[in-house]
Amino acid sequence: MIYSFVFLAFGFLVSVLCTPWIIRLSHAGVGLDHANEPRKKHGAPIPRLGGTPIMLAMCMGLVLILLFRRDASAHWFATLVGSVLMYGLGLWDDLRPLGARITFFHATEDPAASLRGEADAVRLTSPEAYDYAFNGRPRELLAKAEAAARALGVPCASLQAVHDKPAQAIVAAAREAGCDLILMASHGGRGRLGMAFSSETFDVLMKAGLPVLVAATGEPSAPAHAIGILRDEHRSLAAVLHAWMHALARAREEDRPVDLPLMRAIVHYVRAFPVALHHPKEEQQLFRRLRERTPVVNAELDELERQHERDRHLVDEIGALVEALEGAGAATRASLARTLEEAVGRYATFQWEHMGREEGVVLPAAQRHLDAGDWAAIDAAFAENADPRFGSGEADGDFRHLFSRIVNLANE
Repeated sequence: MIYSFVFLAFGFLVSVLCTPWIIRLSHAGVGLDHANEPRKKHGAPIPRLGGTPIMLAMCMGLVLILLFRRDASAHWFATLVGSVLMYGLGLWDDLRPLGARITFFHATEDPAASLRGEADAVRLTSPEAYDYAFNGRPRELLAKAEAAARALGVPCASLQAVHDKPAQAIVAAAREAGCDLILMASHGGRGRLGMAFSSETFDVLMKAGLPVLVAATGEPSAPAHAIGILRDEHRSLAAVLHAWMHALARAREEDRPVDLPLMRAIVHYVRAFPVALHHPKEEQQLFRRLRERTPVVNAELDELERQHERDRHLVDEIGALVEALEGAGAATRASLARTLEEAVGRYATFQWEHMGREEGVVLPAAQRHLDAGDWAAIDAAFAENADPRFGSGEADGDFRHLFSRIVNLANE
């Protein structure tokens, strides 16, 4: 009994003495977990060393027992060593980055190696469609994939290659990047056999020499299809925002004028797509039906609709800055360019927070509360009113050109 009391009293004394020192270290910035990644939910820095006084108290108490109870040393020594290892490994895991990364890779079959001549026919009859299919579209997909990874705070890179044998290009890229796993989608027939024997997938499986995870690309359900369109539109906007900030930062670093035609094109895209098309579609289809089913997220939906209106004003302000740059003299152009870069940075932060709320709060609530009829109507509306660059109207070519320029910047 006396040893238990001594252990308790000594541990309490050690923890009381150590806690102020740990607090001072945390205030000095030692061992803090900063909210520097989108996947982290806390807003202020959180100390990681809060358990250190308790751990020190327990260890010192165990050492005291070992000194006075040598007959029990075998049992308590194992407890001491195990506790220290467990705490040390946990602290080490908290303080070191995971080191995980993703390399997105797109392999396009070399049109010059095609025996069917389809690529040459497209190039001759529609040069714009040819350029988009073999250059713009792959870069666009990679830019959107990078945007999705950045939204979750995942380090990533992207690569693109033209090869007469795409499977060989995939394996070579994975080995050169030091990948531990290849994840690829199969576009073969339905079922496991069709998936496994899709020609490119099968070649990768046979030649990779490392684990390959194959995802089937079957027909998605109405909820999955509608949510997929919404998330894809978010990734499109995120890719535009990253390229926008990159273009402005590069102009500043290289001490050259801002590319005004590009700035106007991006402002036009943001006005024509997120503001005029994407937000109304969300409010009229998703938000309205969710309000009819549950009041749980009404406050969140109210805030998101206010942000939609705020979005319109922010874009107008940025558009005015872009127009002001055109007529600015040399003395004020640099200052206006910095103001524009800051405004775009604030707008990007606003959009990422907005999209995070939609994907983190509204979509899970919709999956819980909407029924099959709701999703069928939402899916039909979203599919019918898709991103204009993929439509059949006259604006399609303009948006393709714009996206080609944006993703070229994003991949430089």
